[in-house]
Amino acid sequence: ERFVTEESFEWFGKCSGLYPIFDLYLKSSASLVLLHLSCGSSSLAEEMFALGHCLSILNVDYSFGILDKRRSRKTDSIPIDRLTLDIRSLPLRHHSFDTIV
Repeated sequence: ERFVTEESFEWFGKCSGLYPIFDLYLKSSASLVLLHLSCGSSSLAEEMFALGHCLSILNVDYSFGILDKRRSRKTDSIPIDRLTLDIRSLPLRHHSFDTIV
């Protein structure tokens, strides 16, 4: 029910609070593929892309509803994929990602 009305929610607080950490590790060499686990309605991955910290994004969450809602937003210029699954059993290959949030 929460995801029906919620536009964005950041579990880690304001994204800008994380920028110094991302700058430290990703400014000189952008992550090729960013995996954002339990992304919910967060816009963190999109902001990281806008700052040049990653080149492509995979957002993963258990809620199809929130991923579908985020998919409907205008992010055509961002190479982003969304998967609905339980992160405790990721069917993804080892070493597939450069950065995991």
